[in-house]
Amino acid sequence: MKMTKLRWWIIGLVCVGTIVNYLSRSSLSVAAPAMMKELHFDEQQYSWVVSAFQLCYTIAQPITGYLMDVIGLKIGFFIFALLWSLINMAHALAGGWISLAFLRGLMGLTEASAIPAGIKASAEWFPTKERGIAGGLFNIGTSIGAMLAPPLVVWAMLTFADSGIGTEMAFVITGGIGVLFAITWFLIYNSPNKHPWITHKELRYIEDGQESYLQDDNKKTGR
Repeated sequence: MKMTKLRWWIIGLVCVGTIVNYLSRSSLSVAAPAMMKELHFDEQQYSWVVSAFQLCYTIAQPITGYLMDVIGLKIGFFIFALLWSLINMAHALAGGWISLAFLRGLMGLTEASAIPAGIKASAEWFPTKERGIAGGLFNIGTSIGAMLAPPLVVWAMLTFADSGIGTEMAFVITGGIGVLFAITWFLIYNSPNKHPWITHKELRYIEDGQESYLQDDNKKTGR
């Protein structure tokens, strides 16, 4: 099957990944008031939970970018998306603020991959003159994901409140969405010169508009 303008569908897939990324990370901020009561920790302790995520996220951004350069974007982002989704689901098992801070730290280490992945995908799939719009498109997922988190998390908490697992299900559901995305990414994403759906015309258009060193790297690695 060949698709015209496949690069725009690919950046749409990257945008979905960014949406899922920010949906997962924003879930805690919505559920935090309920969790603080259920797990008996205060605002000061919650601040350490938040800081654990931010510290690990900051440290891991260049590291995750480097790892995706080494092992390739297809496999690299699949692994990171799967890990952050499973870690998000594991929030349901937190027994206190310390275990929650540990999970948030792990989440920061893996969620840091989203923006580097978007930048790398834009570089692989778009000629230089279209990189600006490609970057803008995948990055709107940050706002959409943060916007979707409050209604989805609150819905889950209210729907399962009578069962006493409302907060837990909020993380299971948002994490489960991430697992589905990771599988979808693995099945669909590939570099332009290896993708079975791209037309010869579009491949030439992309390659002709890229820097020569990027063309050489794509041909050597097949990533």
